[in-house]
Amino acid sequence: MYNISADSGGEKGKGIKILMPDDLKRFCNAIEENDKDILTHCLPVLKYAKIKPVTDLFFMQIVPVLPPCVRPCNILQGELVEHPQTHVYKNIMNAAYSARAVLQVLMSPDQQKAIDSLDQHPRQAYESVMGKSPPEKLHSVWQDLQKQINQILSSDGQTQDSQGLKQILEKKTGVIRMNMMGKRVNFA
Repeated sequence: MYNISADSGGEKGKGIKILMPDDLKRFCNAIEENDKDILTHCLPVLKYAKIKPVTDLFFMQIVPVLPPCVRPCNILQGELVEHPQTHVYKNIMNAAYSARAVLQVLMSPDQQKAIDSLDQHPRQAYESVMGKSPPEKLHSVWQDLQKQINQILSSDGQTQDSQGLKQILEKKTGVIRMNMMGKRVNFA
């Protein structure tokens, strides 16, 4: 995020421009093209990357989804209760749907006409996003989507009861130490 102002002829400190992920990806690709040796010196793991451009490692294209057998539904007092992680996946899907509706409005030349032409469900998704203008709504929904993705990867510092992938794998109660590593067995 950096400060910029259109009113004052570029004088810093007046406004804020948010860098979206596609802008950051473009900047990272430019850094790799111009200064690849410095980049690999600072981040040695990039030397062994098999994808081009290597800076694509910093960006997720696919969300890892745990299979339903790992996050089963429970029955509590006669009611079906979803696993907390399933709830997070639903939030990701809802945020992505809202982002799609906001982007659809932003890409049209006449935004008010685009809002009026939305079907019922996309319009509800668009109107449920916080913000007054479409750019504000996009910023809001993008931040919400990023929070949900962060919660899937790691729920450190979160007050919710769902565990992130990091918590599922690590520590003594994690999948690797509990199920995959060898156990001491008494053959006596």
